[in-house]
Amino acid sequence: MDDDLSTLVFLQKLFLNARYRVTAVEDGRKALKVAREDRPDLVVLDLIMPGMDGYTLCSMLKRTEAFKAPIVILSGRTGEKDAQAAMDAGATAFVHKPVKSTELLTKVEELLAAEPQ
Repeated sequence: MDDDLSTLVFLQKLFLNARYRVTAVEDGRKALKVAREDRPDLVVLDLIMPGMDGYTLCSMLKRTEAFKAPIVILSGRTGEKDAQAAMDAGATAFVHKPVKSTELLTKVEELLAAEPQ
């Protein structure tokens, strides 16, 4: 979930090429609805999105009892306070933009492997 269309398209292609099922959403409110209904294995989201910021979305998802997926937050904000705020909101990982494809795929693979099946 990302507000920048080019980043959204890049991430969608990256994950599809890695053979992941992808649901791409550019709005925080819609993302909340989709994530609650689809119950994804993992969520990748940006901090800045229309409708709802990434901190709020992350926190709301983590408060949803049935939602257990790890959440990776991507952000152009590189400060330690931003990363800590993301983790405090319930994020599993914080990845800085511009994101390196191999770094993100490795992180996703690690998180999915760590999740109980």
